[in-house]
This record gives sequence, C-alpha cells and structure tokens, in this order.
Amino acid sequence: MRPIEKIYWIRLGLGAVAALMCISYVVASNQIPYNPSVNPFPEDSSVFFMSTSIALLIYLLSYYLIKSKFEALLETSIRAKMSTGGAEKTVAMDDLALQRKVRTKLVMTGIGIYFIAWLVLFVMLYTILAGPPQPSPLL
Repeated sequence: MRPIEKIYWIRLGLGAVAALMCISYVVASNQIPYNPSVNPFPEDSSVFFMSTSIALLIYLLSYYLIKSKFEALLETSIRAKMSTGGAEKTVAMDDLALQRKVRTKLVMTGIGIYFIAWLVLFVMLYTILAGPPQPSPLL
C-alpha cells in the first residue's frame, strides 16, 4: 500500500474516532437526553460548534502525527515519481518546492473523507442517543 493510501485510511479512522469523542463530550456534558434544567434553549447550536471544534482539533493533531510518520516516505515517493522516464525527463525541483508539495499532500490527503466520516457518524449517533422528540405539554 502506498503512503498516500495509508494516510487516506488513517484519516477515515480518525474521522470515526473524532465522532465518538464528540458524542462522548455531548453525553458527558449532559446534553443528551435533552434536559431543560441544564439547557433551557433546545435550539442552542453550541453542541454542533463544540463538536466541530473537537473535530478540527483532532484533524490538526493528525497532521502532525502523519507528518512525523510519513513525510520522508512521501518525499521519496514524489522524488521517484519525478525521476521516472530517464534523465532527459527529470525535472529539477528545489528543496523548498518539494517540501511545499509534500506538506500540501499531507494536509489535503483525506480531508474530505475525514469530515464526511465524522459528520455521518456524529449525526447518526446523536440521533440514536437523542431518540424521538418529546411532545411538549399543552397549556
């Protein structure tokens, strides 16, 4: 498996872990099930914004984790891809441009699947734990 594929699958798994951590936060903060004495405003969007912040934080931490493990492998992979085809096709790339390309790949690889996995799992678990809406008492 190529390093880029490993990064993709790691980000998929971390998206699921982020969703589980966000649901754990929501349950620990006593916002599921809905309790009017704790949160009098059921339309409050703080749950979503706090969960999004947790997901972004985990994504940023995953960058440094993946950078420490895969930066050298990705750099050699890009150099090998550039040098295929003989000496006349070799493109001279300075180290700064190569580092920029490697960092871009590290940041952008798996960003879509990370947030899709996080959002789908978070919404599914939140819906399961919250249950159907309770009818409001009639006056």
